[in-house]
Amino acid sequence: MSEFSIQESIVLIPEEDFSHKKSVLKRKIDEIQDEDQIFYKLANNVLVGEDQKGKVIDAMKDITTKRSSRDTGINERSLEKIPTIVRNFSNQVADMKTQSATITFKEVASLYD
Repeated sequence: MSEFSIQESIVLIPEEDFSHKKSVLKRKIDEIQDEDQIFYKLANNVLVGEDQKGKVIDAMKDITTKRSSRDTGINERSLEKIPTIVRNFSNQVADMKTQSATITFKEVASLYD
């Protein structure tokens, strides 16, 4: 008796386009950036707007400036990574919608031999 197998990947659910997620993620990052700007503007107004002076105030201004720059950098890097994130997500979803199958055929002895 002989035997042979066929391996096949079967798409169980059609593939989807998730490119619209790019704009959703960008909008969320923009919202975070807007909230950051509101916060740092408020902090700056409290420190500078009231003519505060001294080493502690100068240190606080320096820290808020550095944190603001850091947060802006994080947001910019996040925006740059959106296409990769969406592509990886699409690939993971596509992989979950595909099933590998193996079909094995066996030759049986004929009754008429």
